[in-house]
Amino acid sequence: MMTLNPESLDIDRIFREYREVEEYKSLRSAFAHLNGQRVTMMTFALTVFGAVMGFLIQGAPTLPWEYKSTLLLLILGTFSLSQLRFSRYACMIAAYIVVYHEKNYPVLNYHTRMGKFEPFRVSIYRYNYAIVYTALGFVAIGLPPLIFPEGGTVFSRSIIGIVAAGYFGFNIHMYGHEFPFGRHIREWERVRGEEEGAAG
Repeated sequence: MMTLNPESLDIDRIFREYREVEEYKSLRSAFAHLNGQRVTMMTFALTVFGAVMGFLIQGAPTLPWEYKSTLLLLILGTFSLSQLRFSRYACMIAAYIVVYHEKNYPVLNYHTRMGKFEPFRVSIYRYNYAIVYTALGFVAIGLPPLIFPEGGTVFSRSIIGIVAAGYFGFNIHMYGHEFPFGRHIREWERVRGEEEGAAG
């Protein structure tokens, strides 16, 4: 019968691995939560956009269409920016998991494999949320003038021009950059390298 020698156990290593596993589980849970929040944010954005659009096309309030389109773009811009923040935080967590956990324990390799999985890489571009927000932006500036063709003032046209340029410029820039997985991995590797250099 084989006996266990307590002196042969590396207690520090056991506790360190236990803490790493617990951190991994916590981070995976946070990543899943943020991904869920991204979907919820998009659903909420569509709901609010549809409700406000319905209110505005009924003619209330009686404002030039430029102001109505500006309001819709500002609402969409707020949601688009929030969407980006959720995506970036989720990406930071996924990259941290790859650098600090999956490189040490190959059996925990979900995010590393997803980064190499071609359908996932393609879907980042093909089903990017920036496409949805860009399409909604075209609805926001295209539908009100069709329903209320009378134009506003030079000031109102200037306002919609500035807001539309900023809105579409932001979303075009974000296309394909909503989830910069590789860049965050390199940044965490730099941080880890500095930590190991300082410790050793």
